[in-house]
Amino acid sequence: MRCNAKEYSQKLVEESEKINFKAPLNSWDIFIQGFQRNSQMLKDITFLKKYAQENKWNHDFNFGQKILHQAFSIIVTDLDLNIIFASHNMFEINGYLPAEVIGEKPAIFQGKETDPVIKDKISSAIRNREVFEETIINHRKNGTPYRCVIQGHPVFNRKQELVNFITFEKRS
Repeated sequence: MRCNAKEYSQKLVEESEKINFKAPLNSWDIFIQGFQRNSQMLKDITFLKKYAQENKWNHDFNFGQKILHQAFSIIVTDLDLNIIFASHNMFEINGYLPAEVIGEKPAIFQGKETDPVIKDKISSAIRNREVFEETIINHRKNGTPYRCVIQGHPVFNRKQELVNFITFEKRS
């Protein structure tokens, strides 16, 4: 059953009165936020595993380790560099929701402070189907710059055909 925040709070009060529970609702709110965040990250990991399996990726990426333990956001693009997947923890890094970047190119994160030399290095690695790691200045949705590390990988299937690109990004 879905309910709005007011109904949810009222239900929490009613239930806590039934069991004589005296914790402040704020602690429940914090718990629920963390629970929802973790649930979404697990959904992202499950999706990535399933997508990799369905597309017969030949890889050794540990999506759980990258998202849960190393705090990377993950972006997957098609061969034309259109974003087809973005993990929900990306919002914490740059303020974009995944739905806002699907279909866009990763250049959406670049701005006036993005170093063109580093952009060229990344473009060259992509053209040459090479793994890369660069520290770059990207820009949040609101335009403010942030420094991040991007690890990029071409993704091949079991027939060694290039099928996707994947990047792992986190603030540095």
